[in-house]
Amino acid sequence: MKRFRFPMKSVATVRELAELRARESFAQAIAVVTKAEELLAEVRRRMEELREIVVAGRLQSFRPRDHVAFLEAYHAEHRHEIEARHAVVAATNVLEQRRQDWLEARRALKLIRNLEARARTVHRSAAEHESQRELDELAGRSRALVRL
Repeated sequence: MKRFRFPMKSVATVRELAELRARESFAQAIAVVTKAEELLAEVRRRMEELREIVVAGRLQSFRPRDHVAFLEAYHAEHRHEIEARHAVVAATNVLEQRRQDWLEARRALKLIRNLEARARTVHRSAAEHESQRELDELAGRSRALVRL
């Protein structure tokens, strides 16, 4: 029986590498989204603290200078929140693109693997057929010898 040789092995190797790169890129995009969401949560936490300070300052003795400073800080944090939200949206868009790239690479790799599986099945079937033919030939020879 001849040894199995897949003629598209180099294509399979290239597609495996492409799928690996796409998967790693997708994992990096997940990390970027997670980091952006954590940053957004931190900015929102700071905004909440400043809001509580502003509200508490209004309930106690009102100091206009302090009030203005806290409001400016609150507005600055609000701008940071908007930037952080945009960063999360941008990172999510990149994540979705990387997911699609990875899925496409997986489909291409799966196609090659299916072709290889079919080729192995055909090879195995041919080998079994050849083996059966040899057995039939041996049986025919032994029968011919018995008749003599």
